[in-house]
Amino acid sequence: MKPLNKTLMTSAAALVLVAGSAFAQDVSTDTEVTGDVATEGTTMNSDTSTSTDMEATGDDMTAGAEMDTETELESDIETAAEETGEAIENTAEDVADAAENTAEDIEQGAEELAADAENAAEEAGDEMEEMAADAEAEVDGEIDGEMSADASAMDSDLEAAADVEISSLIGVNVVSQDGNDVGEVDNFYMLDNKVWAVIGIGGFLGIGEHDVAIDLEHLAVNETSDEGEVTEFMITGYTEADLEAMEEFDSETATVIDSTSSLRAASGS
Repeated sequence: MKPLNKTLMTSAAALVLVAGSAFAQDVSTDTEVTGDVATEGTTMNSDTSTSTDMEATGDDMTAGAEMDTETELESDIETAAEETGEAIENTAEDVADAAENTAEDIEQGAEELAADAENAAEEAGDEMEEMAADAEAEVDGEIDGEMSADASAMDSDLEAAADVEISSLIGVNVVSQDGNDVGEVDNFYMLDNKVWAVIGIGGFLGIGEHDVAIDLEHLAVNETSDEGEVTEFMITGYTEADLEAMEEFDSETATVIDSTSSLRAASGS
């Protein structure tokens, strides 16, 4: 029994030694761990302080950046507003200038149109005056032509009697187209701006005569003397029956021509 007890005691002592060594090791380990933990805590505190400082610095930088950005934005906005105001003002001035120029152009155009219209009216008036003058001249020419034609007709048929005093033509014998005696010249009258020869048809020595008016267009010199005096007229365009059927001439409706005048002078040719 003694060896077993000794062995147990020996084993217990060994266990105590082992346990003591282990405890010492654990204490040492705990001390190291505690030191490490302290060190780590210090490090962590240092890191936390550094992080806090960096965070504060970041906040300061962010705030500064935001302030700078706001300042720049305000400056940009103010500059843009000024530029916009200047642009609007310039645009307004340009519009005003354009409106003024347009008004001047319109006024100038209106004045030019008025001047053109006035010139056109004057030209039209001048043209109308020229046309009126031409028309008047044409009418006058036609009248002169007709008078000339009448004068020519008188000249050709009555040339021998055209410039003779009417007093020398009164009493001259008158024959028909057939050469038959029909009467004699009683006088010359002005009727409807024309010269008419009044012929006494029929009768004897003025008794029973039938006075008729014959237009000079139907009267021609038929015979003249050697001295050029008219001795006979011929009535053209009428037969003896036509002459006898004519209405009696009324001297009250016409004006007798001065006997000292001539047929040409009385006709105005």
